[in-house]
Amino acid sequence: MKSKLFIVLVAMCFTSFSAHAELEQQDSLYVVHFGFTYTDPTIPNGGQNKSPVVPPSVSIDGHILYLYSGCVGTTLQVVNDLNEVVYTTEIPDEIEEIELPDTLVGEYELQILRGNFCFYATIDL
Repeated sequence: MKSKLFIVLVAMCFTSFSAHAELEQQDSLYVVHFGFTYTDPTIPNGGQNKSPVVPPSVSIDGHILYLYSGCVGTTLQVVNDLNEVVYTTEIPDEIEEIELPDTLVGEYELQILRGNFCFYATIDL
């Protein structure tokens, strides 16, 4: 019984984390704080071990994304308010920054897909 209660409490912690995604300004850069969800919720625990989920470390300045960690081998997507992917790219290991198209203006959801996780944050371009 206690183990089931512990699992429910852990699930509630992850749920509250997944609802939190924001930007924090540091100088001219904005640090992106990601929420996360599972891309396939039918896989228990996201198909991962019991280690905590570590989101990617990313900053944005205008249309330039600076990739610090957790992005190698992932897919980057920019999604509009109609839930349409308007930009997508694979992130290889030698990339440290990505310039998003200047044609993207307004509020978008930035998504980084890694394994069974979708890390997301709202950005303003």
